[in-house]
Amino acid sequence: MSFCLFKLRPSTTYLTFFLVASFFIPVESRGQEFEWNQNFDAKIDSVVEQIMKDFHHPGVALALIQNGEVLKESYYGLASIEFKVPVTDSTVFWLGSISKHYDCVAILKLQEQGKLHIKDSIYKYLPDIPVDWRGITIEHLMTHTSGLPFDGQDSSRGSNSVKDNMVYTSEIMYEGLKKDSLRFKPGTNFLYSGAGYSLLSLIMEKQSGMPYAEFMEKEIFHSLGMENTYIMDVTGIRPNQATGYRWHQGRLQLDRNDFRLIDKELGAGGGVYTTLKDMITWNAMLNSDQFLSRESIDSMFTTYVLNDGTPIFYGYGFFISANLNNRIVSHTGIAGTEYLKNSGTQIDMIILTNLGQPVDTPFRYQISKALNILPYLSVHEFASAFKMEIGNPDTYSLEQLLGQYEGDPELYPIHATISKADNQFVILYSESKTPDGDEIPISLYPLKNHGVLEFEHFHHYPATHFVMYKPVFSGDDHSKVMALEVYYQGKLEGVLKKLN
Repeated sequence: MSFCLFKLRPSTTYLTFFLVASFFIPVESRGQEFEWNQNFDAKIDSVVEQIMKDFHHPGVALALIQNGEVLKESYYGLASIEFKVPVTDSTVFWLGSISKHYDCVAILKLQEQGKLHIKDSIYKYLPDIPVDWRGITIEHLMTHTSGLPFDGQDSSRGSNSVKDNMVYTSEIMYEGLKKDSLRFKPGTNFLYSGAGYSLLSLIMEKQSGMPYAEFMEKEIFHSLGMENTYIMDVTGIRPNQATGYRWHQGRLQLDRNDFRLIDKELGAGGGVYTTLKDMITWNAMLNSDQFLSRESIDSMFTTYVLNDGTPIFYGYGFFISANLNNRIVSHTGIAGTEYLKNSGTQIDMIILTNLGQPVDTPFRYQISKALNILPYLSVHEFASAFKMEIGNPDTYSLEQLLGQYEGDPELYPIHATISKADNQFVILYSESKTPDGDEIPISLYPLKNHGVLEFEHFHHYPATHFVMYKPVFSGDDHSKVMALEVYYQGKLEGVLKKLN
């Protein structure tokens, strides 16, 4: 599992996704043929309604677009359960982390206006940053390669600095951020960081001369005619805004996320609210060169390359993957939202919901499957794409891996169990559960290099990352497993100690 990941793995709660140097899947030009027919309409309605039932979604708005043509625009369920308000084309949804690429568009717009350059050190715009931050560029913030931590317990922004400050200004947030130390040298690794996007908003404020929310709304949204899109403000009253819910303890509850209270002034990286109509407009902008240059748009969809030449799975605010040579750019949000652009079929998919989710729901997967455009990879194809080979190890038995594991409470607070059912080894994380509280089994497959590969087709669409485990033995005879080293994209991420 990974601290770096967005969504169906335990790391979902920590947000992240992925691709690596020698493990990079090429994305050259073989696309899938796809032609819409009316039979798909009812089929997709059935899929959406079943997912809503299974995951307890109150309301959903969905758009499918191909080459600029809206194939399907549909609204389901309730924006407010209390007042029985249906979801309509006027309903405003919170996007969560899908907002990140909105911020990247704003940064690139400022670059085109000559007000900044993404290769600049942030020291140029924030001269009082800590000394060890001076190697961070704006581009590092956009690609989560700055070395800054994720919010939550790992960041001063997410823990120590906010509890006594319910009136939370830019200055207070910035002072909290400056308490954070880097986890690695900028440009050498990936770590999903909301803190980095908060710094982007401060740079936007300085270079635009406007508060972040005002700049985004006036110079970005309104310039595109998106009059029903805005940055979060929990103290304001906005018409048609969907009520947020979560499924907790067997029932739907109002979702009151602490960050939405403290981030009312700086909603960068997760604060955009919009309607489906406005997001269709936004999607059209990303498919043209009318607002940003084609060069800027293409840069958003290009995998960032680390200092050592390793390409990662992330561009500017988007996860980037390739299934059978179809480039797929995507992101999800903790508000239950999903956004995907498939270059092979030219299908763009927008799913907006009002159910906060700690893990992904399978809208993208199930809709793609219903449309017969799901690029299928077997576990052997998946392993081969990442230069690995499935096969039994010759020095130990997989039976030795069965048992419970835990990571360091401070550095890697993960709990896992490896078990076996119907001749299939699986790993279950206590931190990754369905809305009804069931742990999600992920199949394990032995590798000939003595590692173990994690793979489920559902989890790996879009196929953006791999997780591999290597057992640590008590001696050279491989008689007893002491721990599992967890490798994410080929790099050691953490260690899980075996408890029994």
